[in-house]
Parts: sequence; structure tokens; C-alpha cells
Amino acid sequence: MYCMIMLKVAILNWWYEPDKKAKNWFIEYMKCNFVDVKEVRAGDPDTDVLIASVFGDVNKVKTCPARVKVFYSGESKLNKSYKSYNDQFLKENYDLILNFSNTNENEKVQRFPLWLLYVPKYNMDDEKDNFITYVLENRKKNMNNHKDKFACCIARHDPCNMRRNVCGELSKYGTISYPGRWKNNGGTGGKSTIGDKREDKINYAKHVKYMVCCESHREKGYCSEKIFEAFICGNIPVYWSEDMEPEREILKRDSYCLFEGEEIKNMVNNSKSYESSSVFTENAYNVLKREYYDKLKSNLTNLLRKSGKLMV
Repeated sequence: MYCMIMLKVAILNWWYEPDKKAKNWFIEYMKCNFVDVKEVRAGDPDTDVLIASVFGDVNKVKTCPARVKVFYSGESKLNKSYKSYNDQFLKENYDLILNFSNTNENEKVQRFPLWLLYVPKYNMDDEKDNFITYVLENRKKNMNNHKDKFACCIARHDPCNMRRNVCGELSKYGTISYPGRWKNNGGTGGKSTIGDKREDKINYAKHVKYMVCCESHREKGYCSEKIFEAFICGNIPVYWSEDMEPEREILKRDSYCLFEGEEIKNMVNNSKSYESSSVFTENAYNVLKREYYDKLKSNLTNLLRKSGKLMV
């Protein structure tokens, strides 16, 4: 049992959020898993936990005071825009590294993929109200919406050319809409024809039957929010990544279609089998609770204890 006083938490170099009412996932996680948490500005001299990402001056983390410094990136390591955040820099400047890499305690790394942050659930303590129940409830609700669009691909770019390949195969069976910046076919000048908030994407996609879900980079273990958002929107995901089968311990293979010509053809002819399939594996709850939510709390608790903030 730990005796805790108020924890002061700051966010640094975070990504732009179009929705001004959106809450920072990590701040909400801290509030739900620790007794007394207050968000402060980065640079506050009494900061307990600094959580920093890659969207800003790489050197700011060196000068920002904090008892514990946590790095989080939802970007692929192969994205050259963030090459300054190499392994050596992260080890030298952070106490905990959260990204797509496999968990390695000796290297201070915990795997914490981006899709976790797209569900507003901050622990797995309640079996009836958590990440899994949120996805399934929204999937069921949105799957019952009128699907007036065959398929869509919402993207800003296609660095691996895989979206082009997948859409080319899927377009043999119906019309694909492109409401994002990439290949936009609903507006002019390559501008998005839907809003830039997450709710705008969901409100559009929930009327679509098939969602093209291609990752932006060929990195092992890289799985962003795309396939999980497709489930939330009530779509049948058509997926591609370097790993091909994403999050095997969590997602059932029958719930999504992989980018293979024959499978896409079978999916279109047997769509009801994908719609009726369970999304999560039998062990998904335990994996999510143990490997992500609880492990993060344990890592933070141990680091705070070592810093002298928590006393036994």
C-alpha cells in the first residue's frame, strides 16, 4: 500500500487536437488510476510526471523538470519526420518509453499502441464497462445504420502505395469514396470533404459497409487506430500491415478481411459472416488488462516510488 500526495502531471509536444473539448487520454488515465492528480503546464518546477510526444522541439524535454519523464509516440519509427527521437536519445532522456516496440523492461520500453488512445476507457477494472464493451456496443449500434456507401478510404497520403493497391482490388466490386485528402473524390483541390474531428470521421464511416484500413509504414508491430475505428463504425475492415494479421492475441481473424485478391472477393460474397463474427479473442480482456492498463500503472508506480514521490 502506497501513501500518496497529489500527483502533478504535464503534457509536452503533443499533437494538434481539432476538437477543443477532447480530453488527453493519459491525463484521464492518471486520474482514473491514481488518487489525486492535477494537470500542470510543462515546465512547472514541481512536476511529478511529464508525458511527452514527438510534435515539438526535441530538446524541450531536457530542460523541463519532472521526477518521471515518459515518452509516448503513436508514430512509426520509420517516419523520417521524427528521426531525432532515436533509441539512444530516448534512453538518455526518458524513464519510460511507450510506443509500438515489444515490451522490454531492460530497455525501459512498454508496448502501448495508438489504438488504445481511441477508446475513452482508462482501466479494465470493470468487466462490464471497458475497452472491449465500448468497441462492441458501438459496433452493434453502427452496424445497424443504413449503409448507403459501398466502401471508403479516409487518408491523408499513401506512402507505401498499399492503399492504392487495396482500393484497386476492392473497386472491382463497388464504388469507393475518398473523403479525406488522399484521392479526394468529393471536393476540389485535394481537400477533405469531411470535418477534421474524429466524430466527423465516425459520422461519415458509420454509413459505409467496407473500410479500407492500411497502415502508413512497413514496421513490425505497427498497428494504429484504423482497424479498431472500423469496428467502432460498424464497418467490415479490409486490412493491410507489415504483420498482416494485427494484434493476434486480441482480434479474431474472422472479423476482418486481409488484402488478398481472393479473400476480398470472398468477403464481398459472404459479408454476413464477417458481420456476425466476434471481434475479440477469448483472452483479449486479460491481455488488455495485464499487458497494457495494469502494466502501465505498475511502471509509473515503481518510477514514482524510486523518485521518492510514493512511500511504502
